[in-house]
Amino acid sequence: MTQRPADPPAPPESPDARTGPNPGPLRAMLSQPYRRLARGGSVHVYGSADGRYVLKALAAAADIIAWHASDGHALADLPWAQALGGTAAPGDTDTEIANRIRAATLASFRLANRHLRRESGLIHLHFPAANNSLPRIDCGDRVIDPGREPLVLQHRAERVDAALTRLGATGDNAACRQVIDDIVALVRHLWTLGIAEQTLNFHNNYGYIDDRLILLDIGDLCRSRELVMAHARQDKILHKKSAAWLRHRDPDLANYLAQQAQRCLSPEAVTILWQNAAR
Repeated sequence: MTQRPADPPAPPESPDARTGPNPGPLRAMLSQPYRRLARGGSVHVYGSADGRYVLKALAAAADIIAWHASDGHALADLPWAQALGGTAAPGDTDTEIANRIRAATLASFRLANRHLRRESGLIHLHFPAANNSLPRIDCGDRVIDPGREPLVLQHRAERVDAALTRLGATGDNAACRQVIDDIVALVRHLWTLGIAEQTLNFHNNYGYIDDRLILLDIGDLCRSRELVMAHARQDKILHKKSAAWLRHRDPDLANYLAQQAQRCLSPEAVTILWQNAAR
């Protein structure tokens, strides 16, 4: 929905790439200043000076603990944190849980790299390598060394909340409904692959590159048909903070989301998706 200048040629896609067969384009993308955009529960997020790319660096265990402590919580008190990486032992420390969160985030990055590159605007997933040829990256509050840290590079996109605000200001109800259709279609695509996107917070975790909706947050993916079906049975997309945000912003559009979710994201619909995919 936002027009961008053409990108330099991207390096060839390859599973779990390090610097890739041709790191030249990557060097061009990374040889500019980046500045902090946000801080998530397990990553630091930076935007490029030219406004075209987003760089994500995995947070250290101490940063993950501090992030959640700022909300008054210890990781050991959070059931979702305990669940990451398998069942936690009762005596697990916050550091052990934080390291499992890091491992789960990296596993999610790998899943996106293998199956959702186009759907996530993913340009490159980088792991440290002794022969690293990428430059150190100026991020303002820190310098990131690709020789030491795993990194994700994605295209920058217009978030769904910004797109709906812009379209709503023009009174284009059909275009707003198209956004909802695009959200449901993207979730259906993930579910067809047996991939659960566990946040389902589409208003700030999904966004547009031109007219293509992509998944911005690729750190909370899990390949599990059981989890996908649980999300379908629970109407989970209708019970997350994005749905509450939409109900407050535009009740009619929220009702349309509920109708589309019941039609396209029901357990029966998911079963049909999987049957068709198996043919």
